[in-house]
Amino acid sequence: AKSRRVDDPRGSLRGMREAAEAGHFMAQNDLAGMLLEGRGLPGAEPDEAGAERWLKESAGQGFYRAMVGLAVLCARRERAEEALSWLRRAAEQRADPEVLFALGMNYLHGTLS
Repeated sequence: AKSRRVDDPRGSLRGMREAAEAGHFMAQNDLAGMLLEGRGLPGAEPDEAGAERWLKESAGQGFYRAMVGLAVLCARRERAEEALSWLRRAAEQRADPEVLFALGMNYLHGTLS
């Protein structure tokens, strides 16, 4: 069996992309995180467009963490209405009380409205 080095960002990115393309929602979410950080990419430059694509794939399968990731990414890109929509969808999953809290705080302070 071929072993992979632990410190091989390109190999890790390749493996994560394979799993994401196979439809694994957690791999899609994790690949998006790698792309946002630029891990394994030439020049280590972030790929926000690629990350958004994979977050949407994962969120489309109902993964609340990907929905939160999309909310953060949309807020960063000054798309407040879309960010609030993703955060609301994530909160509806009721998988993590911190997401409900974050949504409530956004409503309280008007951060994304």
